[in-house]
Amino acid sequence: MLEAAKPIVVLSAGAVEYVIRQLGQRFTAATGTPIEFTFRTIAGVRKLLAEGQMADIVVGTSGAIHEMEEAGTLVAGTRADIGSTETGMCVREGAAVPDISTPEKLRDLLAGARSVAYSDPKVGGSSGIYLVAFMDRMGILADVQKKSFLCKNGEDIVRAVASGEAEIGSTFVSEFPLAKGVTSAGAIPLAFGNATSYAAALLKSGSLQPGSNSDAARRFLASLRSPELRTVWSSNGFTPAA
Repeated sequence: MLEAAKPIVVLSAGAVEYVIRQLGQRFTAATGTPIEFTFRTIAGVRKLLAEGQMADIVVGTSGAIHEMEEAGTLVAGTRADIGSTETGMCVREGAAVPDISTPEKLRDLLAGARSVAYSDPKVGGSSGIYLVAFMDRMGILADVQKKSFLCKNGEDIVRAVASGEAEIGSTFVSEFPLAKGVTSAGAIPLAFGNATSYAAALLKSGSLQPGSNSDAARRFLASLRSPELRTVWSSNGFTPAA
């Protein structure tokens, strides 16, 4: 009886979840190697690593990956830049799609909405931290906080909007497909937009350990940047890295 392939363990920020799950399924179908994913905010990823969680691959914001390189947490030379995605707004499917083409229009939308879903800055979600800073700059933070629907991740935000619990939601546009029932209003205006880049690399804690499936992990990591899969990233809210 053939021994089952050892799974690749991936610890990842949530912004890439919808796409990387698809790519993982393709990889498993082609190679027979299963992939185990754990998704958190980037702060949550760092917390798990600090607590000693082992993984073969880590995916996070480019800044976080750079800091892990500097700290010696990653296998040298394995960093793979993936691409960037922007913070956007979404509404329930069937609702009128708001115009957020200027900072003023976005401000008025947030101020006038019945409720607004976004990631709780306390859990370290990049898009939620940015939105709070935007509202503070526009002078509406205190009023919007009274009707905020704080969520732990992008999927919860999308589900809150799809169910009608929140009138509008804000997270990375790459996370809008995580649940059905929402329509994108697009990215926040460029002058105030938050284009966040992501990268991946091999972690020493997993990929260099005896018995790890490091060769398969390297192949999956390389596949994230393969030219033939660029359209998968670009069609799901990402601008692929050059």
